[in-house]
Amino acid sequence: MKLLTEDFAVSVYDKITEAGKVAESDPSYGVAKLRTILENIFKELTRDSLTSFTDLFARIRYCEIEFGFDRGLSGSVHTIRKLANRVVHDELKVNYETFSNCAGSLAEVIEKLSEVAIPEDLAGFKPELMVREDKPQIKRETIPLLKGVVISFGTEGHGDSGKFIPVHIADSESGDTFIVYFWENSSDSSKNFYYTARNLFWEYCTVNLLNLKLFNPKENLYATTDTTQIVIEPDYLVDVTDIAKCFSMNNINYMNYFLSKLFDKPSSQMPLLKGNIINKFLDYAFKDPAVDPETVFTDALRENLLPLASLNHTDLTDIITSIKTEHSANIYNTVEQNKDKLVSIEPTFFSPLYGLNGRLDVMLGFPGDKDRKDVFELKSGKPWGGAVSEDHRIQVVCYNMLLRSVFGHSRKGVSSVLYSGQAVNPLRNVTNTLRDENLILYTRNLIIRILQALENRNYKVFEKLNTENFGTYQKFDKEHLQNISIYFKNAPEAAVSYYREQLSFLLRELKSAKTGAYLSPDTENKGFSSLWNESVQEKLERQNAISGLIISNYDQERDIIDFNFEDMPEHNFRAGDLCILYSLDDGIKSAVNSRIMRGSILRIDKKSISLKLSNKIIDSSHLDSYAAWVLEHDFYESNYWGQIKTLFNFVTATETKRKLLFGLTEPRIRETAQLSPGGMLDNQKEILNKALSAQDYFLLQGPPGTGKTSVMLVNLVQGLLDSDDGKIAICAFTNRAVDEICLKLKINSIPFMKLNSNGNAEEYDTLSNTVREFTPEGVKKTIRECRVFVSTISSLSTRIKSINDISPIQTLIVDEASQVTESQIIGLVTATDRFIMIGDQNQLPPVVTQSDKFLEVTNTVLKEYGLRDFRESLFERLYRRCNEKGWNHATGMLKYHFRMHADIADLVNPFYNNELTPADERQTRSEVGFFVPDPASRLSELFRSRSVFIPSCREHGSKYHEEEAKRTAQLIKYIYASMGSEFKPDTVGVVTPWRTQISQIKKHLSEELADLVTIDTVERFQGSERDIIIVSLAVTNSYQMKSLQALDPTGKTDRKLLVTASRAREVIIFNGHEEILKTSIFYRDLIERIKAKGGYVQYETARKIFG
Repeated sequence: MKLLTEDFAVSVYDKITEAGKVAESDPSYGVAKLRTILENIFKELTRDSLTSFTDLFARIRYCEIEFGFDRGLSGSVHTIRKLANRVVHDELKVNYETFSNCAGSLAEVIEKLSEVAIPEDLAGFKPELMVREDKPQIKRETIPLLKGVVISFGTEGHGDSGKFIPVHIADSESGDTFIVYFWENSSDSSKNFYYTARNLFWEYCTVNLLNLKLFNPKENLYATTDTTQIVIEPDYLVDVTDIAKCFSMNNINYMNYFLSKLFDKPSSQMPLLKGNIINKFLDYAFKDPAVDPETVFTDALRENLLPLASLNHTDLTDIITSIKTEHSANIYNTVEQNKDKLVSIEPTFFSPLYGLNGRLDVMLGFPGDKDRKDVFELKSGKPWGGAVSEDHRIQVVCYNMLLRSVFGHSRKGVSSVLYSGQAVNPLRNVTNTLRDENLILYTRNLIIRILQALENRNYKVFEKLNTENFGTYQKFDKEHLQNISIYFKNAPEAAVSYYREQLSFLLRELKSAKTGAYLSPDTENKGFSSLWNESVQEKLERQNAISGLIISNYDQERDIIDFNFEDMPEHNFRAGDLCILYSLDDGIKSAVNSRIMRGSILRIDKKSISLKLSNKIIDSSHLDSYAAWVLEHDFYESNYWGQIKTLFNFVTATETKRKLLFGLTEPRIRETAQLSPGGMLDNQKEILNKALSAQDYFLLQGPPGTGKTSVMLVNLVQGLLDSDDGKIAICAFTNRAVDEICLKLKINSIPFMKLNSNGNAEEYDTLSNTVREFTPEGVKKTIRECRVFVSTISSLSTRIKSINDISPIQTLIVDEASQVTESQIIGLVTATDRFIMIGDQNQLPPVVTQSDKFLEVTNTVLKEYGLRDFRESLFERLYRRCNEKGWNHATGMLKYHFRMHADIADLVNPFYNNELTPADERQTRSEVGFFVPDPASRLSELFRSRSVFIPSCREHGSKYHEEEAKRTAQLIKYIYASMGSEFKPDTVGVVTPWRTQISQIKKHLSEELADLVTIDTVERFQGSERDIIIVSLAVTNSYQMKSLQALDPTGKTDRKLLVTASRAREVIIFNGHEEILKTSIFYRDLIERIKAKGGYVQYETARKIFG
């Protein structure tokens, strides 16, 4: 059975060898690594499948059926999986013998799937000792919870209880297969499990089934009961507020979810602003009941400036008067009544049991009764149709489900809605019924099923986006629905197809980010669901978590927690990152069984972290209750939905604009004065004037080190400002890129306003610190006076409509545009008159997580228009189109570079048709002027050439290479010793593709040197430069070359290699296994070029040099 390639099999054998080394000191950790290997095997087996999988078990069952695994192969796989799962979740500790059994059995699996013989170095593992007996399936009278995968559907039938459909479901834990009868209940839609199974299940979807009963012991049949609950794809968490919007008095309509998530809903901002101010009042009152109301109003308005700007002065006066006269007394009374409680403001909870997540307004703990937790949701409006509005009631029922999921059935307490504006009985109790919960889960499941259809290009739901088919809707939604319907009806087929295809792409990206479905086999990312599906140890290994954090200080006034750490592990966190914080002390098994705190990193170094909390902590005893804390990356799906909403801009755009973006019409030129700024070269001036003359768009290609941001962007902005050419918005994908833009503008004294906030926001003018008068007109005046806005793409996507309504943006400048997918930027370029994109299609492409199979554009019309792959940026597609059509006035490439020595530039110049030219005399000097190698050491021989290649030996580790790590460290120490005090942080940088290798290199360096030298992946190095770059490629098998490279769609450029080679100013030194690297034409060419320049070092010579 040859299902896996030889390259892949060899790579897996290497990983098993590596796991064996780990297991010598920690057998349980070794088994955990085997589970990761098992997952990689089945990702590879399903690489070409168009089925989405949200867990390993679903992939395994698919492969068993698709490829016809025999009983022995299936038995081995499931035995390893079950044992490893118990180890990963700390349910079992194993000895080395058990590890050996697992490792040997896994090697046998690979041998069967690849027909590649097990190498001799794995012969010591003993698969024959693995216990694989088939235990009889235990028949239980009831199953409280079955976590499973839908395998197949049987023939519908009838019984005493009516109609049913049998479904084969495999238990994700045990691997046992059950047949479950899903019964129809025509009298109660909340219990119509037949409909759910028949219409909402799909093959290989994951399900949580609660409360099944044994129906037929002889045939091991189970059936739904009156207390059964069903959750489809439970790892895909849906926010409870989105669920609640689907409920109204006497009606449930799931279409409200899609209306609110896919489209910007035109509505008055007055209720939103009022609600936000009242929530702020409650927060402040709990912290300090004597707080000055004017302070609350000012702070609340400062945080809601764009909604404020949409109002008039009378609206604001009415809001403030209403809060003072109708709401404040109820808020203060509530605070007074609960002053002895343990108050938590906006605690966050995740429930993979019910597939829900939510942020409560207030949770009240009771001293002396840890099981009692009262909650209430604050509402500023009036209840509709009863004591509690149906959507509000359902929201609180969802919160009860969340709390039960987190704290178990022992949780007790009162759940209420606080109508702060109601004079009589403002706090109104909400009770749960099983029917309520089932209707909530049914609505959630329906949403999940439709999202799954949209992800797979089934657009039937759009047939309901009109007043005739939508179902019950609010009166104020009528015009909105009519407009959506008209736009879709009037738009040409190509525009609608484009919108739908891009929507499907973004929804798949969202699901990948949430659950790991659709992920490429080559990615280590497993989605946000790794929070509960993976152990902390696994996340530590991938540097996605920091554990053992000790609180050193809590500033309650500013909501900042400081942590100390004795020995900070390797991690991938940066200042500005959004994070979640939780503790696993006191027997807590998982983050989802804990209260979650959210925040952003203000500062991080080797010994400490400062975290700014998003949710306020009134009761600091929660922090005192736990000794150690865990930090992980957070995930805000609002960024995805913001981009999805702006997609509709393409449908509403003019036909002229759409043809322009499809590349069907030539971009226009306008008459402008020719500028000649001092300090610019002729090529730069030429491109600057071409860009300023563009009426529709201009695409500026900036190869490495050509000054595309530091020179061109700054002069573009200045040129637009000098010509009084309207407002400018500058955006980039990452906070880091935005901060760099802000720094360049500030250095050049160009005034601007930064729209998004992160750890560095206080250094620049923002809307909140620029507005002088917190009134609608005050905000509008500030926005009108600002000529330049700077933002991340995601932040601008959510703000551009509000800004345009006040004072339209004429020109959009997109920096690093080649790193942004078309779907992420199309909504912004259609919202402005003109756009200028700065990028380089030869450098790193957009980060996309989906497997290749899902990225191909299959629509015939779109392919004719030049769309071929959803990974491609709009910059690249339009640049190619302009070249094909000869529209040279719309594109330009910078040709003078300021970074690389000419000998290094020769390595990348072929990718730019050999048009790059050194701009400085330094770049053509023969000697290395800044660094005099110590001739007493043989290492000085390596610096006789500007570009060097050092072959390394073949090792069998996975993603690390010990010889290269030692050599890299030796080189760093040698350079440091030779330069002394002249050695600076920008002297040496190390690029390596693997985080494991980063750790290996640092092991051989002192802490002082490790702090002075940046050692990172090429993705994190883009945009950076060093005098000397040392590259440790650390490849140990040819399969790794897939991850090492990033080929452009034509296969003519290796973008990762280009970026790696262009980071060095003076010297670049490559280390790698020559034979493996030469399987790539690009590395083969690189090595030959270095040989021609005399920089190639023979392996035996290298051994003598390094000693």
